[in-house]
Amino acid sequence: MKISVASKARWDTRKTGSAAMECALVAAGMLRWGIALVEAAGGTVCQKREGKWEPVRAFSPEVPFGGGEPDLCFWRHPIVVGAPEAVERMCAS
Repeated sequence: MKISVASKARWDTRKTGSAAMECALVAAGMLRWGIALVEAAGGTVCQKREGKWEPVRAFSPEVPFGGGEPDLCFWRHPIVVGAPEAVERMCAS
């Protein structure tokens, strides 16, 4: 179970508990600043795209399900944020 892996480490998983809140943070640009702060402190930020984890370089507008114009409000990817060793372990499980 993934939670047990995290609970044995010196870090734990966190969620806002609200997909709407996470989307609002992205739309407001707050996660972009958060990513810059995490990286400046020596941390890592990865996102899962097309089934594999990759470093976050930028938030890109996404096409909505069913087609339409790309917009940042349609960006929806899991992210892992933290110390490099914690992110590596979390992304490997």
